[in-house]
Amino acid sequence: MVVELGSNDGSLLGFFKERGMRVLGVDPAVDIARRATEAGIETIGDFFTDAIGHRILQSHGAASVVIANNMIANVDNLDPLVIGVRDVLAPDGLFVFETQYGVDVTEKNLLDTVYHEHLSYFNIKPLTRFFARLGMEVIDVQHIWTKGGSIRVTVQRAGGAKKPSAEVARFIAEEDRLGVDQPAYYAPLCPRNLPECGNGRLDQNRPLPELSPLRPKATEPAKEQGTAPVSS
Repeated sequence: MVVELGSNDGSLLGFFKERGMRVLGVDPAVDIARRATEAGIETIGDFFTDAIGHRILQSHGAASVVIANNMIANVDNLDPLVIGVRDVLAPDGLFVFETQYGVDVTEKNLLDTVYHEHLSYFNIKPLTRFFARLGMEVIDVQHIWTKGGSIRVTVQRAGGAKKPSAEVARFIAEEDRLGVDQPAYYAPLCPRNLPECGNGRLDQNRPLPELSPLRPKATEPAKEQGTAPVSS
């Protein structure tokens, strides 16, 4: 069985179904999930968590593959999601996800990819530690072109049959070379006029200022001759 997290209308799962595989989608957009189910791609209208993973295991059995394309960056707490993936996978199952690559964001200045839905940007070294903490193992990484630079990561249960590819170590070595896990790496990205930056150097010991709630600015009358003042 193939399970997709953030499956939307089931378009991707449809290709697996055409090849005779059992499929199941999970998407919190209830109306879209309902329409996907009506169109033949069974979809659970909910956020995927460890509880949903257990429910799927009881009702549908273990999954050979769990897919999550461009959705984990939108999840604030990944622990319940990954625990759910781990528990629903068959012993030889694989979790395959795509997400923005943090190194590409900083090295290419991909500012247009930074917005409120993206809560995290991922590098391989911390991902390997994160999955290991939850009983899983990163076994392969592919660098792909989407969104200016993304990664396709393959994960199995810890102690699984597959050996990690050389790409995992290569990505980690490059991240170490760049120093992306050190505050100094991000200093050039810090505006010089921010006190926290210390004239371009990130001050780790200085507390961040409290941000006051945004308030609408009073609208000033237009100064050009012949234009009426703008009312607030």
